[in-house]
Order: sequence, then C-alpha cells, then structure tokens
Amino acid sequence: LVLEDNTFKGSISDSFGLSLPYLESLYLGNNSLTGTIPTTIGGLVKLKELSLRMNNLVGDIPSEIGLLTKIQTLHLDDNGLGSTLPDFFSSLR
Repeated sequence: LVLEDNTFKGSISDSFGLSLPYLESLYLGNNSLTGTIPTTIGGLVKLKELSLRMNNLVGDIPSEIGLLTKIQTLHLDDNGLGSTLPDFFSSLR
C-alpha cells in the first residue's frame, strides 16, 4: 500500500494494525501525519516494509515494532521521534 507524497493530515488510527493483518508493505512517508506511532502497529505481522518517514510523528518508537519479525525495511527518519531505541533493535540482523 503506497500512500506517500500526499497531503494526509492527522494521526494514525489505534486500530490500524488490527484491520490489515495481511499487509506486507506500507508507505505513508512525506505526508503531514501527527501524533504517535500506535502500539497496534505490531499487529501487522506480515509487514516486510514500513515507511513513516518525513511526517510530524512524535513520542517513542513503540517496542511492538519488534513483533514485526518479517520486517526488512523500516524508515522512520525525519520525524520528532524519541531518541531512545527499543531493545529489539539490538537483535536485528
């Protein structure tokens, strides 16, 4: 699902990860999304590619991203996310 380079505004719904369990790619970069990354993102268990770059997201990177065991590409740059990385980053290969 590629929705980059639009003018989407607002936050990512808390139910987002619960409603698309078979999604493999999600590109929401270069929009005007605000708020935090919902912890329910961990429900996207088949996700291989996630891009939330170049938005206005804030807060910490949720540790639930560590549940995305198939993830190969993760872009979170150019946001206002916290400076502490969740523990799962140390186990990435």
